[in-house]
Amino acid sequence: MTGFVDCHSHLLAGVDDGPRTDAESVQMLNDSASGGTRILFVTSHLDERYPWTPQRASALAEAFDHLQQLGADVPGCPELRMGFEIAPRPGAPEFVADPARWRLAGTDVVLVDGPDDIPMQHDAGILAYVERVVAAGLRPVVAHPERRAFLFDGDHDFAYELKSKGALLQVDSGSLLGCDGPAVAAEAHRLLAEGLADLVASDAHELGEADLRPVRDLLHERFGSDSDALLDGTTLEER
Repeated sequence: MTGFVDCHSHLLAGVDDGPRTDAESVQMLNDSASGGTRILFVTSHLDERYPWTPQRASALAEAFDHLQQLGADVPGCPELRMGFEIAPRPGAPEFVADPARWRLAGTDVVLVDGPDDIPMQHDAGILAYVERVVAAGLRPVVAHPERRAFLFDGDHDFAYELKSKGALLQVDSGSLLGCDGPAVAAEAHRLLAEGLADLVASDAHELGEADLRPVRDLLHERFGSDSDALLDGTTLEER
């Protein structure tokens, strides 16, 4: 593998629930670089807590430019690309907008915020938004579907339905490593074992989460080097 491609991370300081300071952002960049990530998508939230507005769009663009400046002093800093993690609330401006507006830069992929450990307003819109993205000729990637196990232990149908509608599934590295509890870990490993997972990403929000080497080692131990495709970015290449 020539390096990791991390399609889901939160490294912009002070704009959502990621790092609060530049120093934390820089440390996360260092962790990502040291871990071997070559391309890092910075995917800030668009959700019920951080809805899209022209002002937010401007603030995110400014924060991303600032992160690139900080990254210039980070040895081996990954190529930084801007993206969004869109929580599909039906009727909200970000849901109604052309899905192409939210593509991960340089791809035909839209990162869709998936289940969480608490009920969220966007839960009811996930499947409908997957259909909307597919109809636009783009590919939806649904983040952390394994978190469904927080609220619905043993419910496997959600992942199957996402796949049947054309979604790619992105599992979090922390889920696989057990950081989100045994139920979520079990579901994350099931998705991999049954061939339902397409990507693994850090979903890094804080210090210690941006280095993908621990999950790479776990995947190699369980599945061998064939698992590299979950981390090397080939799935994200534009179709």
